[in-house]
Amino acid sequence: MIVGLFPELLATGGVQRAGRHTAAVLAAYAAGAGIPYRFLSLNDPRGLHQAKAGQRAFEFRGFGREKGHFVSVALLHVLHRPRLALAAHPNLAPLTWLLSALAPGLRTMTLTYGM
Repeated sequence: MIVGLFPELLATGGVQRAGRHTAAVLAAYAAGAGIPYRFLSLNDPRGLHQAKAGQRAFEFRGFGREKGHFVSVALLHVLHRPRLALAAHPNLAPLTWLLSALAPGLRTMTLTYGM
């Protein structure tokens, strides 16, 4: 499983656009490799959403800025023994570090955008 942690995906802006492209590529990779993915977005409206980047579509769950719920759901994904945890913003990196502490062998990645 791939766990992707995003600050926001539906709004306009450079961080959001970079996040959509990253999510679309990771979803396509996961589909090709036959592994599931779960993308979580802290600041998007609560619930399940679909988005696209180019011709690639992906699904994600929004949390309506509910940080505690976002963190608890991310931590629950450790039970599925994910292969990769991606923080699509440096502010989300500490959560991937916590996930890797709970799931030895988990690879983590942090993305930055801008200066």
